[in-house]
Amino acid sequence: MVIFEMCSSKNGVAAREIERNNGLTARTAWHMLHRIREAMSHDDASLFTATLPAMRCTSVATLATTLQQARCREARSRNR
Repeated sequence: MVIFEMCSSKNGVAAREIERNNGLTARTAWHMLHRIREAMSHDDASLFTATLPAMRCTSVATLATTLQQARCREARSRNR
């Protein structure tokens, strides 16, 4: 989200703007912007690549089902 804002902005993005838009502290927004700018200054994209753990579709489906069941229980308890 922040990288998109930085790339799509004509005049750049201020840390205070990132702070307001994303609900971060000023210090976190400032550090985030500096790290992104540092990564963008390199010619290779190695700083943007990361190894993500493999996630099974079943675990996502299980999580969605669990959340839906919790919402249904909450709605039923409110209606009583």
